Order: sequence, then structure tokens, then C-alpha cells
Amino acid sequence: MKIQIVTLILLLGCLGAGDLLAQTQPEELTQPEVQAQAEAESEAQPEVQAQAKRDLNRAMLYSALIPGGGQIYNRAYLKAGLVIGIQGFLIGSAVYHDGKRDDFEEQARNTSDAYLAQQYQARSRDYRDSLNNDIWWIGITAALSVIDAYVDAHLHDFAAQEEKIRLRFGDGNLLLQYRF
Repeated sequence: MKIQIVTLILLLGCLGAGDLLAQTQPEELTQPEVQAQAEAESEAQPEVQAQAKRDLNRAMLYSALIPGGGQIYNRAYLKAGLVIGIQGFLIGSAVYHDGKRDDFEEQARNTSDAYLAQQYQARSRDYRDSLNNDIWWIGITAALSVIDAYVDAHLHDFAAQEEKIRLRFGDGNLLLQYRF
């Protein structure tokens, strides 16, 4: 149980880490530099708009059907690897617990000793509980993966939208520019 909680915390931490790594410090420019940069960016604007827009439903569908599929669709390969690893571990754990549960149920049916049958049934219940926990964690991580794929697809063109607004400081002046 502790491993699954730590895994969930790591998943949540890594899902938000990509955006933190991309942040940069604002630069101070003089007024002529600000105007020159604004003109250069307005010329480059068609290139930014040429980026393909991500389909939200497709990202969610891929993420729901294939572990890490939505993250791969959004080109978030580090997140995809993390989701594939976590969900793969949980699926493997569920298969293992299901097999052990079946083994102990069969041993309980095949034994003639009532005490051993009771012990085998208790072990079978323990593995059933572990299997149920694994299934819940698979559902939770799959839901988080779908939500992450949706948000990443929705914010795919955020940099392009951010380029429309410029706020610059320089020589005691504040320049706010918005391009339509």
C-alpha cells in the first residue's frame, strides 16, 4: 500500500514538473529593443499559428485505451514513460495477485484438512483484497493519465497564445502589447 501511495505521489509530481522546467526569468529591455523585438515577433507569427492543434478527444481516447497513449500523442515522452511504468507495474501486480488468489482457492478446495482449508481461504481473501487495491490504483492512475492528456492537448498552443501578449519593463517604462 505504501509503495502505491509513493507511486501516485511521484506520478502527480512528474506530471507537473514539465511546466516548471520550461519557465524562464523575464528579461529587461530598453524601449528600442522592445519595439524591435515586437516587430520581429509579428513577422514570425504565421509560423507559430502553423503548429498543429491537438484533438482533445483523441488525446483522451488514446490515454484511456493505452497506458501513456495520450501522453505520446501530446509528445510528452517523459510523462508517457512514467505512466507506462506505473500502470505496467500495477497491471503486473494485479495479475500476480489474481494468480495467487486462484492458487489458494484451489488448494482450499483440494485439501481434506479443515484447518488448512481455512488457512488457504484466509490467504485467498488477502490476495483478493490486494487485487482489489491494484484495480483501484489502476483506475486512479488511468483517470489521472486521461486528465493529464486532456490538459496537455488543451494547452498545446499555449505558447502561441502567449506570444500575442507582451509585457515588457525597461527604463522605468511599462509596455503592454496585444496582437489580434
